[in-house]
Amino acid sequence: MFRYFLVLVSGLLLSCGSDKHDEPDSTPVLQGIVLSASNDSPIEGANVVVINLKTNATVGRQLTGPDGRFSFELDSGSYSFEIQGSGFLDYPTHQGGGMVVTIPRDSGVTVTMNPNPTIGAVGSIAGSLAIDSGSVAGTLIVAINGNQAISTAAGPDGSFLLLNVPAGTWTLEFYKSGLMQTGAEVTALVTANKVINTSGEMQVHPGARIAGSVSFLATTAKNIDVTLVHPLTHKAIPGLSVRTDSGNSFVLNSVPPGNFIAWASYQNDSIVMDPDWIRKSGLPTITVLAADTALSIDFSCTGAITLMQPTNPMDSIYSVELDSIPVFTWIKQSSYASAQEYIIEVFNEAGKRVWGGYDTDLLPLHQPILATNNLSVAWNFDTTATDSLVPGNYRWKVYAVKVIDKKGVITRELLSASEDLLGLFKIMP
Repeated sequence: MFRYFLVLVSGLLLSCGSDKHDEPDSTPVLQGIVLSASNDSPIEGANVVVINLKTNATVGRQLTGPDGRFSFELDSGSYSFEIQGSGFLDYPTHQGGGMVVTIPRDSGVTVTMNPNPTIGAVGSIAGSLAIDSGSVAGTLIVAINGNQAISTAAGPDGSFLLLNVPAGTWTLEFYKSGLMQTGAEVTALVTANKVINTSGEMQVHPGARIAGSVSFLATTAKNIDVTLVHPLTHKAIPGLSVRTDSGNSFVLNSVPPGNFIAWASYQNDSIVMDPDWIRKSGLPTITVLAADTALSIDFSCTGAITLMQPTNPMDSIYSVELDSIPVFTWIKQSSYASAQEYIIEVFNEAGKRVWGGYDTDLLPLHQPILATNNLSVAWNFDTTATDSLVPGNYRWKVYAVKVIDKKGVITRELLSASEDLLGLFKIMP
């Protein structure tokens, strides 16, 4: 599935639930129940969206009933699902994609959602998309107010629902490969405890062709994905993810107008974009105009730092459950063999960094972790954490740093980093 960097973002951060797989059955059905983490009561009216990971198309959208249950008839295959519930943190709360299930193996799931402790006056936006020809199913719906953004996907019939929208005026944008938003700008004046109804228009559009190549630094070249994501929500634009060919080149076709982050190695695959380039220049962005036909962008990637514990597996974004305060462990590999220091950072499920990180000069905000003798550190070993670990979901990340001394002038650069959707863990009560 697609997984995105959480700028922490975006906010990153993490899934707010505990996922338990029931015994699978042989029928092509995804059934589940959505519960409140505070008292295990069912959540009625939660918006559940299911996306086929092979086609990147929305194949189902429904609201949970009074018993908190949902059910979708699906063909065998891999899917992701995302859930919004009024007054709750989104599930999952990290940006970039929903929970992955494989049907029929994962035919039953239980999802617990955490109440949002900071939620204020919020309403909802309900709407639908119209198009003369073609399908709007799976279109990415993004509501924007200043630097705030909330997103969801249109269902097979083009309907959509955005919950927990703070009061204010929001502008809606719609994105899908091969389509373009048309008509008047869509805005919604949201007030507390109200559902605002609106609609949008799309049309078939040839879009632009984006081509480029990927170079690999200090690691072996491999086939990776290149994906366009929304710059605020970090959600993938439907239909705009491809894999590089044997020559490390790629082509994205039918790209609609808009501003996007271009992401190389979006999936967990032991490769990351060059972290030092990102630190100095920001994430690579590309602007597509309606009249554009051909654009280009290139990437530099390197080997990711391998996390040992605590972390979710490479092929899953289920947080690993812990009943004790963690010790963070990783592996030193050839792609960052010259590292002299490591920097660690930990984010809570609201995207707030609660320990570690670095400043603008790449100086760690915790006591130095020398690479000569450290591949493991205990949580808050230097007592600089801004918050305590409490029951809930977290994500940790580690960076490899090279210190360069040129005639007494000290500079620092990032050699590598761990992947953004690894290192997911949950502190249990």
